[in-house]
Amino acid sequence: MGGAGGLGEVLPPGEVLALLCEQISTSLEHALAARRCVMSGGRRALHGTLL
Repeated sequence: MGGAGGLGEVLPPGEVLALLCEQISTSLEHALAARRCVMSGGRRALHGTLL
């Protein structure tokens, strides 16, 4: 099996997130800002980002 993200292939977390962002049509920057918001419990992490 070939290609990134194939069955049985283990990818680094950064690549997994990049592939997910591509699948849901969002930017990596946006996804990271949303993650910071969730992890911190504060909306300040979203400053300058539209959700």
